[in-house]
Amino acid sequence: MEQSKIDKLNSIIPEYNQYKQCQLQKDIESVLDCGNVKAFEYGKSHCNLISFWVCNVADGKTDMSYADFFGELIEKKYCQPNGNLLIKKDQLCKDVFGFDFEIKKFQDFEDVLNPFRLNDKKFYQMRIMNSSHLMSCYIQYVDGKPTLMLSDTNDRGVGVKAEGKKRIDNKYFSWLLEI
Repeated sequence: MEQSKIDKLNSIIPEYNQYKQCQLQKDIESVLDCGNVKAFEYGKSHCNLISFWVCNVADGKTDMSYADFFGELIEKKYCQPNGNLLIKKDQLCKDVFGFDFEIKKFQDFEDVLNPFRLNDKKFYQMRIMNSSHLMSCYIQYVDGKPTLMLSDTNDRGVGVKAEGKKRIDNKYFSWLLEI
């Protein structure tokens, strides 16, 4: 992955932290015309939308702001105010971003530990279970070895090694979606 794309992703993520006052709540307020308290509550479940949107922005596939992206999803009835997506991501990409997207998932936790099968020129969205959560990921080479890095809209960190972080283990791992 080009460092400039990684830098873009990692500069956006902190502004969309689900548990801190930031741009996320402002964007939700502007779309739903609700107060900050309600926007903050809704934002706690926007991880799927944010992590998918930011990967596509950082990769240069769209330049939509999060407010425009979320607003269009609400207008088209493609998601609920809490960010629950009501369509599949291939339809979202075609109807909202304007490009075709093939759903390609990796469901073996070994791909987190040793991501040699993953494309180092792509972003990924990781899903973990036990309070379902999604976050943005990418490959960087650490000491010459491909390493899965993550940037989380919660508390795992931005631009940190995925392995060993809270619930990033065989028990809670669900899948990686190639973006």
